Amino acid sequence: MSLWEKSTVKPVECLSGPPINALFHHKQQTLNPAERRTCLLKYCPMKNAVKLFQDNIVQLLSASEARISHCVKQLNHDQLWWTPSPNQNSVGTLIRHINGNLRQWAIAGILQTKDERIRDNEFDPRSQLDATHLLSSIQQTISEAINVIQQLDETRLCESRHIQQFPTTVMGALLHTVPHCIGHTHQIVQLTRMQLTNDYQFHWSPNDPRTSIPL
Repeated sequence: MSLWEKSTVKPVECLSGPPINALFHHKQQTLNPAERRTCLLKYCPMKNAVKLFQDNIVQLLSASEARISHCVKQLNHDQLWWTPSPNQNSVGTLIRHINGNLRQWAIAGILQTKDERIRDNEFDPRSQLDATHLLSSIQQTISEAINVIQQLDETRLCESRHIQQFPTTVMGALLHTVPHCIGHTHQIVQLTRMQLTNDYQFHWSPNDPRTSIPL
């Protein structure tokens, strides 16, 4: 018996509301395995699963953009390009790196358009753009990536791609680049907090509305 068959989680009929909460909710009664499989097929067809996947990926990218913007707006130019040590990255460098990776994997890689990324340039300490340019660039890239993601269907998600000479699928590309973005976003938060210490302004607190899962 599979873990799903042992579960007491019952599918719901309506997919309105927050994506994850709308898919399943707990019920007192337990379905037998045959009933559970029937409900999964009836209420969770592939198109709904794709839509839920897209919604969650978009929410994560949007949350990353909001968190990056929140941090950058608290920093001056010197803090934006400060590094804890010569071998570590600054907030500005991480934003350029996120931008390059997302553009390569979630836009050019999926659409199979010309890849103009020069990765080494993202780490060049001599190129120190101001906050306005950095935020405009990452906001534009995330917006374009979201537009690409929202146009995908179940067939396109399974298509093969070669990105950075790695064999993958469209879904695989997204499952690489979105966590990559999130990971570096958390680094940006950490670098901001290291510099501002007690003056750091939190983006979310436990008393805030719980409309979506915080990053």
